Amino acid sequence: EQDLQTALDTIFNHPNVGPFICRQLIQRLVTSNPSPGHIYRVASVFNDNGQGVRGDLRAVVQAILMDYDARGPALATQGAGHEREPVIRLTNLLRAFSASSLNGTFSIRNPVAPTDTSLAQEPMGSPTVFNFFSPDYQAPGPVAQAGLYSPEFQLTTEVVVATVANYLNKSIYTFLGPNTNKIALNLSVELSLANNPTDLVDHLNYLLMAGNMSPAMRTTLINAVTSIPATNLAGRTERVRTAIYLAVNSPEFVIDK
Repeated sequence: EQDLQTALDTIFNHPNVGPFICRQLIQRLVTSNPSPGHIYRVASVFNDNGQGVRGDLRAVVQAILMDYDARGPALATQGAGHEREPVIRLTNLLRAFSASSLNGTFSIRNPVAPTDTSLAQEPMGSPTVFNFFSPDYQAPGPVAQAGLYSPEFQLTTEVVVATVANYLNKSIYTFLGPNTNKIALNLSVELSLANNPTDLVDHLNYLLMAGNMSPAMRTTLINAVTSIPATNLAGRTERVRTAIYLAVNSPEFVIDK
């Protein structure tokens, strides 16, 4: 046991550990291609949180998210940001609309549409200890040619693009989980805005995309919502569901910046 502890302490205190861990945390939280400066600044906090403590992950995450690279104009440039992996897209959807279980049991497992086939992921179900994708994966084509990394795109096959969209569609239009444990979105706020397409889309812009929706996408969504009659509850519900479905499957939502 003492030998194991000594080995772990030796690894933990190796100078490569901070940059290695911090690069991958930045990839998950901010951008697939962090700058050397961002990695250096965060690794410095990993090495010492300011109080002589090494490996304080709370301080590390704070340093990642509060860094200039995570909040400045550079994040809006081409090549910045990262793809939201499928299970995170589902999580964002459920949290944004306060999803709840109709009987108090939370289960998204459904033999008809299991997450590991529909989303190419399952919570706590990574096929190896190295996660669902490699931090050094480079999508073939312009990304690889530019020397950039795109870890989450290792999951993004033509089939997965379709199955994820279908799974999110089911989440929006019906419910998650088996019939005995239905998990449904709460769309009461959105239904109250359904008569005004502009208000509805602007609400979704801030709720789902932190106000970063492009003017072109905003116009497209407003036009799509306006084309659906809202003379009754069914029409208003269809407006809301259509707007949400289009938003969460848009490239601007899928690429998190």
